[in-house]
Amino acid sequence: MNSINKTLLSGLFAGLIILVTGLGLVPLIGDQMHEVLKSHNAPPLGIPAMIFFAAVSLINGVFLMALYVLLKDRFTSNKRALFSIVTCFWLLKYVLSNMSLVAYGFMPLKLSLVGTVWGFYELLAGCIVGINVIKKL
Repeated sequence: MNSINKTLLSGLFAGLIILVTGLGLVPLIGDQMHEVLKSHNAPPLGIPAMIFFAAVSLINGVFLMALYVLLKDRFTSNKRALFSIVTCFWLLKYVLSNMSLVAYGFMPLKLSLVGTVWGFYELLAGCIVGINVIKKL
């Protein structure tokens, strides 16, 4: 199997873990997201939005693993590569976008912080699984 196929396959596994881990946040935040949407006269999340976010999780997994494959040799250890890449991706993708929603007044700070911190761990879990898939291919 060539490296592009390995990257795509491991990325889809990583994205699946990101998606499943992200679903674990739902019981933690309860109806808070629904209340935020309601307060802005936005409709509740429907099936199309859920499909979109599932696709974003899979795409995030592919990009995360592509970064890992491209940059892992520049680090002295796999652990350092893992944490550096996850942290960089998290800062650019999760922290900036979530804090923008807070700055605009759309999301409450506490809810955004919970989602942002949770996001780090879902990316970390996804990347660990993706790395293990690459090693087995």
